[in-house]
Amino acid sequence: MARGSNWERRTLSIAIFVGLVATVFCKKEEVPIQPAEQQEAMEKRWVVVLEEGEFKHSIDATYWEPGTDHFWIECVDGYIDSMRRNNGGTKISYVYLWQGEDTIDYYLDEYHLLNINDVPCGIDLRYVPADSVPEPFLITTAIVRPEQVLQLEKFPNLAVLNTNRFDDDYLPALSGLKNLQLLSLRRSRKKSQYSPGITDEGMKNLEGLTNLRVLDLSFTRISGEGLAYLKNLSELRELNIYHTFMALEDSGFKHLKAFPGLRKLQCNVYSHPDQALRHIGELTGLEELYLEGLDITSFNMRHLEGLTNLRVLRLSVTDVGSYGVRYLKDMVHLRELSLAFSEVGNSGLIHLSGLVNLEVLDLMETRVSSTGLRHLAGLTELRELDLGETRVGNRRLEKISHLTNLRSLSLFDTPITDKGLKHLEGLTNLKKLNLAKTKVTRQGIAELQEALPDCKISYWVD
Repeated sequence: MARGSNWERRTLSIAIFVGLVATVFCKKEEVPIQPAEQQEAMEKRWVVVLEEGEFKHSIDATYWEPGTDHFWIECVDGYIDSMRRNNGGTKISYVYLWQGEDTIDYYLDEYHLLNINDVPCGIDLRYVPADSVPEPFLITTAIVRPEQVLQLEKFPNLAVLNTNRFDDDYLPALSGLKNLQLLSLRRSRKKSQYSPGITDEGMKNLEGLTNLRVLDLSFTRISGEGLAYLKNLSELRELNIYHTFMALEDSGFKHLKAFPGLRKLQCNVYSHPDQALRHIGELTGLEELYLEGLDITSFNMRHLEGLTNLRVLRLSVTDVGSYGVRYLKDMVHLRELSLAFSEVGNSGLIHLSGLVNLEVLDLMETRVSSTGLRHLAGLTELRELDLGETRVGNRRLEKISHLTNLRSLSLFDTPITDKGLKHLEGLTNLKKLNLAKTKVTRQGIAELQEALPDCKISYWVD
């Protein structure tokens, strides 16, 4: 397929945000989830990402399953910009279900369709009419506004749908999309008295979409009552209920038991945290949990102790302290952990010392100080470490000098000085170092930059 004439030249910049999900692209025998013990022996697998043949970066797909996991692609189309008179600012976000490729090459063709490895697969119906697509059976992912919803029936193999500005009135049109496996109703919140947004009543239209593996209901008005209508979606693997009315309920989370295969959950809790976390703790197959809420305390954390299959856990913006971290000590398969903006201190880090598979650790704006660094010394797999806005200073900074796998380190707004920088000179794999709002001098930065020539150092000094 041709890629367009000169007058149609477009600029295309792609940023990919990867999240582990359980989404199926085509009908096939399901691959069983491997026990965490077997996952430990898996070798790293990387997918090479190209933009029109030019290398962009690579993606860690070690734990991905073909036809199950997805990634986002953010594009800028010059043609659409010209229609909107937007001059390079129109961003289009698609979702693609990975099929096991080692190399993925993206571009927009002359029909302004997303192509992956020379196969057209994505359409944005907000700008491109369905009738203009020469091979509609190839389209698997679409973006749509309410006024285009009836055009979706032209794409028999549609598996992924991103909606824009939907409310309950338009959901009946989705009930016939039986092959749909990923649906995003994100940010369909009430905008006026004439547009109620997505509510519990609208969920009735989704109960027949039994092939759904991924459902994003974030920033909608659904509650536990709405979730109850989805009890037949037994194949659901990823659910996002972030900033919904669920966060305010005392019993809404009990409906999560209808999804025993759930692997990824995103939510926040603003009231009744003990009941909410008790129901979340029953989802023992979870591999990723993104949990936020200032009412969550160390006392509530006991309910999560059994989630030993977790590889990603984010407990940002909570009231969890050092005592609560003890409930994480058996989560030995954790790769990513965020305790940012919590009450965790040095004594809490003792319970992290055995999590030797950690690759990403975020302790920003916690109560951690230099004294606690000795508990991180054995986490040699760490690639990203954020100690920003903590009380970490020069003292005992040598405890992290042996973390030679570090690629990113933040000491933002800490009392570190030039003396402490000497302990960082051996971190030769560092690519990003944040020293902004510290007490370092220009001379200290210059000497460190000489020792770490491949590292981008962010700083400002008086």
